[in-house]
Amino acid sequence: MNDKGLLNTFSRSPLDRLNNHRNQASLVEECEKSNQVRYVIFFQREPLLKLQVEQGHPEGTAKSSEQAHIAWFTKEHHLVQQILETGRQALLLGKWTEPHSQCTGDASSSSEVMDKYCFVLDATGVWDSDQIAQIEAQPMNIRSLLYKVRFDPQEAAVLAHAQSLLEFHARHQYCGKCGVATRVEGMGSKRVCSSGCGMEWFPRSDPVIIVAVVNGDYLLMGRQASWPIGRYSVIAGFMEHGESIEDAIYREVKEETFIQVGRCRYHSSQPWPFPYSLMLGFVAEASTQTIQVDKHELEDAKWFSREQVKEMLSNQRQGTSGLRGPPPQSIAYELCHAFISGDEICHF
Repeated sequence: MNDKGLLNTFSRSPLDRLNNHRNQASLVEECEKSNQVRYVIFFQREPLLKLQVEQGHPEGTAKSSEQAHIAWFTKEHHLVQQILETGRQALLLGKWTEPHSQCTGDASSSSEVMDKYCFVLDATGVWDSDQIAQIEAQPMNIRSLLYKVRFDPQEAAVLAHAQSLLEFHARHQYCGKCGVATRVEGMGSKRVCSSGCGMEWFPRSDPVIIVAVVNGDYLLMGRQASWPIGRYSVIAGFMEHGESIEDAIYREVKEETFIQVGRCRYHSSQPWPFPYSLMLGFVAEASTQTIQVDKHELEDAKWFSREQVKEMLSNQRQGTSGLRGPPPQSIAYELCHAFISGDEICHF
């Protein structure tokens, strides 16, 4: 079994999602009465987090002395009470059942929620920014933090789940078949049309292929105009209906760079909660070398040597050449790292 995906940020969830029990009255009653419940709260689409200064961090990770942690709230907290008093429903993420691993960071980060039922709540519209500023935790943008701090791996997986689930519910307030309002069921696992049409809407993941295209000792990388100056990454794009993964790889690479690829190999996957994508990582062998950039897709694309890519990954802010790679906690970074380290998956 390929275990590379277990090492990617937003993977390794410690939660039992309790999918076989969500419609049981006993579970609902237990969560309503139990004090073994914890909440992660979002405000204006950003989770309330705390930053903790680290004494050290594993080699090869983001060069930061700070680690982001979830600010867990109990039922007794006045913010939780006020959110629930509005009639807004807490969405069940699952029960924290996985013990802390010595390789994942501070053990205290999981001891607080071990064997607890974990829910997500949205405080937007219940409190304002001034009120939020009075508590210890603050709303932080997960995507921006990927460039700046490390995440506890288990908590990162919970945050990805929570953010994607909230986004699903925000975007499915009305039935896509008849237009009538939908309601939450299954403790947040689905939305059901409140009219007689009977449609059920479930959280989804949008598949995205992301591929390291190699040509011997060179890696194909491109950049979008909206990215920070000098940042390049590997090629990626959404899959289309009726398309296999392999077809999507061939199409996306050719559309964006005019490069054709031959053989491809699976590397790993990564949940990407912006808003709810699933990154499917591959390495592919280039069968052509001449690049023609589609300016509607990319601003630029080039072949980079191993030494160039190595420098880009080691200088996240800015290297001597002015070039930077993808953020260290992304699957794009892992694909680039596989290339510079000479991983056998990159040898065709």
